[in-house]
Amino acid sequence: MFNTIFPKIHKEGYKFLAISILASFIILIFSKFLGAIFIIITFIMLNFPLYGLLGTKYFWVIFTFLFVMLASVWYALRRNYKDRRILEKLTITSELCRLLRQNPTGEHQSWECNRYWTKISLHETGGPVPNYITLSGGGRVVEIGSFLSEPERKDLYLELIKVIKKFKYY
Repeated sequence: MFNTIFPKIHKEGYKFLAISILASFIILIFSKFLGAIFIIITFIMLNFPLYGLLGTKYFWVIFTFLFVMLASVWYALRRNYKDRRILEKLTITSELCRLLRQNPTGEHQSWECNRYWTKISLHETGGPVPNYITLSGGGRVVEIGSFLSEPERKDLYLELIKVIKKFKYY
């Protein structure tokens, strides 16, 4: 049946199928589960047009570019996954306001000040992102929530104002 569907495939074609399956399993091992499924499906779908070229010199030229493109997509997905690992933890107590931030590289940053002197500012323009939120106090100004979407930053600002006001009059 395989020969009736793809009549031009000969021994070279079976090598290609073996390489495709092997590459798919290697990608599956080195990536997260859902990312691997996406990569495998992309690889298979991009190779359908190549089945007619199996056994020719044109196949390897096109296959090389498809493999580079697929590797670029895999790299972009892995980079996006790594960049998502930002963690910010804001702790407000009766005496202290503390912000701890873990960057995607694993580096930790901290800021703290007396909660009574904590000032929250929303910069609608002029920041690196729209509706940029900063906390100031203790002689420093720090950003918070820059990785959030614009509506999420607006909600965060309103929530922070509410919490800080509550603690100021506590």
